Amino acid sequence: MPTLIVITFSIIIFTLALIALIIFFGAIALLVAYVLDLESLDNWLNASAEGKIYVKQSPS
Repeated sequence: MPTLIVITFSIIIFTLALIALIIFFGAIALLVAYVLDLESLDNWLNASAEGKIYVKQSPS
């Protein structure tokens, strides 16, 4: 029954690809959330326009 093997492997590969896509878009969402969490997006845009890297100061 080679067709059963092919169907099984294609389901496994499809599932793994789906998991990889979910992880990929999750990472992008986390990156966007981190950028938006900087003091304000306006400060970040001004700093990047002036060629400076704006780093959020952690409260000490």
